[in-house]
Amino acid sequence: MKRSKTNYAFVFVLIFVCVTSCTKKTIKQFSCKIYNQKIIPAAFLKNSFYTHKQVSRQKQAEFLNQKQDTLFILEGYDIQSAQITGSIWNKKGMINYRYSLGNVEILDKTIFSKSDIDLVSRFDTTEIRKREKIHGHYLGAFYYKAIRGIYIKNKLRLDHFSFDEFE
Repeated sequence: MKRSKTNYAFVFVLIFVCVTSCTKKTIKQFSCKIYNQKIIPAAFLKNSFYTHKQVSRQKQAEFLNQKQDTLFILEGYDIQSAQITGSIWNKKGMINYRYSLGNVEILDKTIFSKSDIDLVSRFDTTEIRKREKIHGHYLGAFYYKAIRGIYIKNKLRLDHFSFDEFE
């Protein structure tokens, strides 16, 4: 019973932090909506939220904390090691990162191909599904999630899709 109250208190505090810190059109609001809608696989949800928060604090990520209209996230989840590798970008810049065992590392370059970034930027799900079908690794250890956030009339809309490793 005591553990249950502690869990509820933790969830309440996390939601409160999300709601109170997500008032601007920034990565914080974007991440909070992703978390609240549980778009990312449950096993990675908390770590992904933490990672986005840590990434947004980096000097290289200043472009994420400015008002924007569209933002993209492409993340790969390593099912075996619980590692997250991702890129967040918009028309002003890109930042690349890796989360592993509680540590967030900023990477010099993305692990994704230029083609992957281009397909997600265009949100070309048809082409991604085609490549996944032809080159997909059905037993691959990586699971990918592409997320696009668009502000329409001051309201954030998230589009997302998942796909398996290919190429």
